[in-house]
Amino acid sequence: MSNHIKLTICGTEYRLTTSDTPEYAVALALEVEEKINALRKANTNLSLVQATTLVALDYADALKKNDSSADNMRVQIKEYLEDAAKAKGERDYYKRELERTKQKLESGQTDLFDL
Repeated sequence: MSNHIKLTICGTEYRLTTSDTPEYAVALALEVEEKINALRKANTNLSLVQATTLVALDYADALKKNDSSADNMRVQIKEYLEDAAKAKGERDYYKRELERTKQKLESGQTDLFDL
């Protein structure tokens, strides 16, 4: 479902089509505008374009770092799944060995060293 949204950021109007909710888009716009305004307040020499560029760089940096972090987590999860599969295989092996030992004991073999 596509939503057509009109947003205003720092006095400039934008019309978007998005699959996100209007509330989400408005919240993003407000966040961006707050960051731009905070930068311009902290440094009155920054133009709107410069502040917008710096905010974009900040978001790009965060995205790249989050992507890298997500990739590292995927690798770690894959390793955990491999370890779990190996442990399951070992568990199954020892269950079979335990069953084999029980059967030998039940059949009258009492010398555990011959198992």
